[in-house]
Amino acid sequence: MARLNKKDLKALTISSYRLSTGPERVDEDAMILSQRGTKRFRVETAHGTEVLKLVGKQEGALEPKEFRIQIGNINIPKLTNPILKAIT
Repeated sequence: MARLNKKDLKALTISSYRLSTGPERVDEDAMILSQRGTKRFRVETAHGTEVLKLVGKQEGALEPKEFRIQIGNINIPKLTNPILKAIT
């Protein structure tokens, strides 16, 4: 697993997320703190910090402990350094 550049991660905007409890939320202040696995990231929100899984689902379809990043009309299912360079 290749680690992603932290400064590029901070520049990403999380479209929506769902913590282990509660509904799906949209929070403009939510941000990725660090990478924990290929699709798992430590995310800080107004409601706390949790490790969430990046998924390519549509808004309203998130399961607990998932988040999504949307660029235009495209949901990003996986982050790689070339993708980060193209979108930041």
